[in-house]
Amino acid sequence: MRVSPTFSMAKLIESVPTGGKWGTVAARLLEIKCGCDRGPFEFSFSSFINELSKDRAKTKSTFWRLVRAGEAYRDTRDLFGSNGTELPELIDPAILATPESIEIVEKIRRAAPTDTANEIAYRTMKGLISRSELRDLWEAYRPILKGENARGKRSKTPRFNRHDPEMREAQDRANRIAPVILSKPDWLGLKQFPYSYRVTNIPVNGQSESILNAVAALAETAKSSIILHGFYAGNFPYPVPLQSKSDTTLMDVAHLSDLGVNFVWLACTEIPKRSVTETLSNDVGILTCDGRIQIERAAKPLKPAIGAREKLLSDLLRESLCIKPLHPETKKTNIL
Repeated sequence: MRVSPTFSMAKLIESVPTGGKWGTVAARLLEIKCGCDRGPFEFSFSSFINELSKDRAKTKSTFWRLVRAGEAYRDTRDLFGSNGTELPELIDPAILATPESIEIVEKIRRAAPTDTANEIAYRTMKGLISRSELRDLWEAYRPILKGENARGKRSKTPRFNRHDPEMREAQDRANRIAPVILSKPDWLGLKQFPYSYRVTNIPVNGQSESILNAVAALAETAKSSIILHGFYAGNFPYPVPLQSKSDTTLMDVAHLSDLGVNFVWLACTEIPKRSVTETLSNDVGILTCDGRIQIERAAKPLKPAIGAREKLLSDLLRESLCIKPLHPETKKTNIL
């Protein structure tokens, strides 16, 4: 929509749609951002967003999110268009992705390998992945950036650096968990509906007592019991649960029940050598997660120790609700 240079700020604000699909609003904001509609008036796009937020009684971040999502969507559309995959125009009501989902995808792009990030972006744009699954994927890749965020207009956006050994190790862990999230329970042979499947990441770097990196909760029907699959995606040699008093440094079946899960899996990028698997308990299953999930050795069912399952479920709920333990010196109690 091209407007006359005689338009005032108020007229420019009026030209922004007040309803409809988010892409329509984002497309109009991007037209204004390019500067072609401001004419001789000396005002920045930031000042326009400030006035727009006041006029619409919404926060500035609401409109900035639309701008960023619109730019990211167009970049992704151009990328897939060059590969022969057509996505709707930004103003097309057929767009299935939301600004929030696109924002998460852009965060994942900073940490994940290009192929993985593109697959996640494609599924997002096609509406083939839920926002909760995107959050789980971001939580898997988030440790790579060591908690750093872009702060301010001139700050450097943190990204994966292949020369950083800590980042490489963290990305390797995430690359083993991401396929488990993306594959749904297909790798277990479950294809019928309905089912419930959710993979929750467990914090690493000393933030959790569990040796597991993630847990998948699976219920085959609405009335089925929840089965918990635990995943270890760390390095060799395999550790034992911290509750163990054993001198061994490998996962021992006597201590696996302390983890609270029904099955334990070792997630690898390639099939481990025989000399390695022979040191692993036969109850632990082995998965190769190089783009797709392949069961190399089936996990045997475990009987969780008394109280272990309940504690794990409580920890997973706490993590999903983002409830963090209080610092010992904290006096006030925060619910969330």
